[in-house]
Amino acid sequence: MFRYGIVGLACVAASSVVLVSSAPSPSSTPSPDAVTTTYDVLILGGGVAGIIAAEQLAQAGITDFMIVEGRDELGGRMRSYNFSGTTIELGTGPANPIWTLAKEHNVSVVFNDWEDLTFYDETGHHDFTDIYNDIGDAYDNMQIAADTRVDLRQVDNNVRTGFRLVGENYNNKYAWASEYYDFDWEYAQTPEYLIQAEAATFLKPNQTLLSSTVTNIAYTDSGVSVTTSGGKVLHAKFAIVTFSVGVLQQNDVTWTPALPHWKLEAIMTLKMATYTKIFLKFDEVFWDSTQMGLYADPYKRGYYPVWQSLDLPGFLPGSGIYFVTVTGDESERIENMTDSQVQAEVMAVLKNMYPNKTIPEPKGFYFQRWHSDPLYRGSFSNWPARYLHGAYTEGQSVGQTVAQCVKSNGCAALKSQGGADVQNDNKPFPPWNAPQEA
Repeated sequence: MFRYGIVGLACVAASSVVLVSSAPSPSSTPSPDAVTTTYDVLILGGGVAGIIAAEQLAQAGITDFMIVEGRDELGGRMRSYNFSGTTIELGTGPANPIWTLAKEHNVSVVFNDWEDLTFYDETGHHDFTDIYNDIGDAYDNMQIAADTRVDLRQVDNNVRTGFRLVGENYNNKYAWASEYYDFDWEYAQTPEYLIQAEAATFLKPNQTLLSSTVTNIAYTDSGVSVTTSGGKVLHAKFAIVTFSVGVLQQNDVTWTPALPHWKLEAIMTLKMATYTKIFLKFDEVFWDSTQMGLYADPYKRGYYPVWQSLDLPGFLPGSGIYFVTVTGDESERIENMTDSQVQAEVMAVLKNMYPNKTIPEPKGFYFQRWHSDPLYRGSFSNWPARYLHGAYTEGQSVGQTVAQCVKSNGCAALKSQGGADVQNDNKPFPPWNAPQEA
């Protein structure tokens, strides 16, 4: 009987929640001088999914757990940065459970008005509202058509095909920018300390192990053994792995034995997308007073397209901060460049947007290299697109599942047979061609 085993792979935000139970194999037996500790549950990763899973354990009366986090603080992608004296948020995005947490901890969150928008191209201000609205209508129609295909159980299409099927045939720089704004780009504004405040409501100091990067997870039917880069070895009956899909794809963590083929196929099928906010700080505001700006580059789709001002009432007035977001391949491209090279490109775009103004050099410049960071390897898994609220709900679900396993001294009801994965609600995944909830 497969008593414990790997029970689920759920794509949530940047996290992939996997439940394992394993014991050290002979090849992973620690040296005599290695530090070893045993727990009921190890939670690997201290982001949203890890913290909420720990909260579920605590609420179930299970306190013999340890959160192992590679950074020196909890929060995962809910990460802020002191940028020239102003605290800015580098990752995450608003979502229902996260909004609930914000209200619970009296965090002030201001939403952008995405339609408070100014349009630009390489000549400066250029109003392409008509194309922007046409693309928006096409996107809405495409979503309706996609729902119809699901209801009829028809073969799925990609978004480009969907646009064409609903009659969106633009192929110019303004359409590129408008499509990007509707489809490629997403936003992020929740403060970092939110998840730390939630953790403080139930976590004890001895339940977190910070600045400890996991290098190996060894498992058998009887327990799990986790080794960190510092040589520390932790044992447990169960482990909840909340590493990002990107980390799992990069083999930054080794598994003993190796993950089964069907699990690796699930991991490798997913795409880890990267969203990068590039912040610039100026002494004075020279840009337009709208919250948003959309730049249509004549040569490349997604080339520094979406601009946002933080120097506005309700945001960070007086900060002098203007930032631009890039995603996907462009995020990965700029991570291979130096800060000065990226800054030069960004400044060239700004000079295109405001050709009649003298643009000063910024007093501050910063962006987070999510794709290159071995603790993240990107920002979001994009199938399904679920972001932080997915991490929250999956953390809840897997935490409740493990609590049941600990209390019943096993997970026989969650065993996996014939290579079929099992969801956290213990129901088999539906056939590949069955309708899926968005």
